[in-house]
Amino acid sequence: MPIDTKMNPNGVETTTVIPTGAKPIFFYPSVAQAQREYQFVERERECDGIRVLGVCVGIEREYTWESNYWAFYRSGIRIKNGVIECGWITVEHGCNWTYLKEKDFLGIGIGGDSGAGGTWPYQNETLNLVDTPVIIAEGVRFE
Repeated sequence: MPIDTKMNPNGVETTTVIPTGAKPIFFYPSVAQAQREYQFVERERECDGIRVLGVCVGIEREYTWESNYWAFYRSGIRIKNGVIECGWITVEHGCNWTYLKEKDFLGIGIGGDSGAGGTWPYQNETLNLVDTPVIIAEGVRFE
């Protein structure tokens, strides 16, 4: 009894199924996969001195932090009270970050610092959202 599941990248799809037989087994090839990212950027300026008409008289530092959070998903199913739920399972996740500090005195650059780390994601796009069959069979036949 094959059933086609519709993979939605933003939710869970459900199909009501009443398995027949004493010991139903399920086959579900997990081919649907997707990637999602969220980028966070923060900036801050500090002035060691006084500000006159919006300009720092003294040493000024500007900080920039950037984080790119990401997760890679594969499709999966579960059977609960006769309902097949098709959704997403997190397979891999991570964060890539960068840090930049720039210093200047009266508008003239006097150095800075930077750093980076973490892991880069795959690509920020849906990789494969094909409909995937769920095959239900009588398990007693395979014992």
